[in-house]
Amino acid sequence: MTRRDKVELFEQIRREDEFGVGTIAGVARKFGVHRRMVRQAIKNAIPPSRKMPQRNSPALDPVRDFIDQILTDDQKAPRKQRHTAHRIYERLYADFSNHPIAERTVREYVQFWKLANGKARGEIFIPQAYDPGAHYGKCLVMLRGGGDPTFEGIFSAVIDFLCYITGFK
Repeated sequence: MTRRDKVELFEQIRREDEFGVGTIAGVARKFGVHRRMVRQAIKNAIPPSRKMPQRNSPALDPVRDFIDQILTDDQKAPRKQRHTAHRIYERLYADFSNHPIAERTVREYVQFWKLANGKARGEIFIPQAYDPGAHYGKCLVMLRGGGDPTFEGIFSAVIDFLCYITGFK
């Protein structure tokens, strides 16, 4: 369940608690969630963030300083000469053959390092909003059987992501 889905579920739970069934057990039964989640939704409209456990990484620890040094030096290098995660993995494989490490682990650490140091962009969101308004244009619509054109002009209006199209003769 994505965070957006969980926020919407919390909204539905709060609405159902206030205007619908009204009991915690009833709301939990209706939405198929645990009573603890209903209590969380009633207490706060925003769901709690997921707790991520701190795990040690025995494969990465011996080479972490080496990777950090490469990435720090790359900041001074021209953009085209910087190390990719794959190239860092190849250097680790050659220099630290006694410490086997997966390429995916190196890629994930490089991504984490770049996000933590502000060197990479995170998730990007571009709102798709259109100004309400009308647009006029010409078109020619023919029916399947041929014959006379049905419409000679068209009018379309975009309002709240909905498009209204009208044709006229």
